[in-house]
Amino acid sequence: YVRMVYGVPSVVLLKNAGLGDPVQVLNAVGARQGDPMGTMLYALAAQPILDEVANACPSVQIDAFADDAGFHGTDHAEVTRAYRLYKHLYSLRLRGELNDSKAVAISFGVTEQAARAAGLPPDMPWATAKLPDGERAQGGIVLYGAPIGSAAFVRAFLAAAVAEAKAGLERLAYLESSQHKLIMLRMSFCRKVQHVQRLVPTADHTDILQDYDDHLVAAVEDLLVGRGRFTELAALKTSTRSGTTANCTTPSPAGATGPQRPTPPPPFAYEPRRA
Repeated sequence: YVRMVYGVPSVVLLKNAGLGDPVQVLNAVGARQGDPMGTMLYALAAQPILDEVANACPSVQIDAFADDAGFHGTDHAEVTRAYRLYKHLYSLRLRGELNDSKAVAISFGVTEQAARAAGLPPDMPWATAKLPDGERAQGGIVLYGAPIGSAAFVRAFLAAAVAEAKAGLERLAYLESSQHKLIMLRMSFCRKVQHVQRLVPTADHTDILQDYDDHLVAAVEDLLVGRGRFTELAALKTSTRSGTTANCTTPSPAGATGPQRPTPPPPFAYEPRRA
């Protein structure tokens, strides 16, 4: 399969290039568009480069996933050297060019001026990241979906994530089926910020999470018919549980950001309703 797909150059069509329309350019670099093995082939080609950088800079920890690579360490000069070596080998071996402006650097013990003096590229942003609502904020970075940085940056990230989720809740009204609304609430909206809660401490930002819980409660109450207010049912469920403490007032089985149930669910598909 690899020989068949990559054994011959592919044809790239360029329009409006000023040389005729279109212009055919032969390309033998990179993965083919739509190839399901593209990521694996890239990882196989990049692994020797990462190994070489790791051997040359043993004090630097390298974390790589797909086409993203991170370099971490306590010696900022060594970390910078590892990145510059990786960039050189990437261009030499893979015939690619890393865009410094799409990377990001941060340190909790070294100033930006010291990092620049050690060789950090001038185009690489320092402690800045895009928030879930599309805005950019200073004071931290986002790594694998988790905010890392100052308390103000983490709070700004959580606030943006909640604002985005609340906007999605408002669009929930466009669904005609109540069953579809319930599925979206339980399987999507109730998990919007749980990933962040698992990765960073959120005890100092319960007011933001509580605001999201309130909106979830309001969305669920719109689906209840003849069963009382959802807040009363949630309080009743919470009072019957022992030894559980929620970050917010609404328990997660009801669809919010509180803890999971203290006991595992039954092994069968449907839990019998208790009288």
